[in-house]
Amino acid sequence: CDLAIAAALASAAAGVAPPAGVAFVGEVSLTGSVRMAPAMAQRFAAARAAGITTVYAPPADGPSSDGVALVPVRHVGEAVSWATGRGKADATLHRRSA
Repeated sequence: CDLAIAAALASAAAGVAPPAGVAFVGEVSLTGSVRMAPAMAQRFAAARAAGITTVYAPPADGPSSDGVALVPVRHVGEAVSWATGRGKADATLHRRSA
């Protein structure tokens, strides 16, 4: 599963919009751990070009984040803490009006 899809599902389930200017990059295993996706450097460059300021992704051992702030996540629960209200979230929650 893709981390961005997991974030979209968490957003829909919780009724909370993802933080503005944020992207989610990584692969989610069956146990919820987040792994690097192929071509991470190109993904960070594309995020920066699209105006993204922050990327939730596994800790980078290799390629740099290319001028985009990296929020390192090892488990999907960390990546969707902004939606669940658990743990630390770097951005303010934006509740959708029903």
